[in-house]
Amino acid sequence: PETLGGRFEGYNSWPAYSPDGKYLAYTTRRNPPSEMYLTNILRIRSLETGKEQEFSTKFGIVTCPRWSPDSQFIYFGAGDGQGTGIHRINTQNGEITPIVRVEAPAQLDRLEASPDGNGIIYEIRRAKPNEPCRILSRDLSTGEEKLLHAGECTVFSISPEGNRLALISQGWNKVLQVMPASGGQL
Repeated sequence: PETLGGRFEGYNSWPAYSPDGKYLAYTTRRNPPSEMYLTNILRIRSLETGKEQEFSTKFGIVTCPRWSPDSQFIYFGAGDGQGTGIHRINTQNGEITPIVRVEAPAQLDRLEASPDGNGIIYEIRRAKPNEPCRILSRDLSTGEEKLLHAGECTVFSISPEGNRLALISQGWNKVLQVMPASGGQL
């Protein structure tokens, strides 16, 4: 095991390995803990050389980096004062492209890139207390969205083949459920 971050130890979060296991993407912040929590920098570390690439963003918070299968892009959640969304950064040139926008008070909670590289799956937390959380998929070529599940907020993960989702409820009674990644019965 190796401590990551050197002089920024304790300010790093959301680690994600590249598909080939050669790189680690993570978010970091540069402000002291007493200040507002701003995690607005995405870093990529080569696990072979230790060399790091850093991408600053205009967002107040950057979370949940997820690699595309070809490692050309990293999808991430980002927030500004008016809402949250999903963006994509090109790992070669740092170009950031918006993918999904979620207006406040609703919030983006989780995201996963599909193993085939054609889509993303993400969860939107309720805007109102009695509103269900929603897990949606988005086709990256057409922009088409599909509701996969609505209900209690979850932690979810997509299977390596991309055909199933595993969900764990975040309520008091933790329940593991499996469903088709295209939507349907739990």
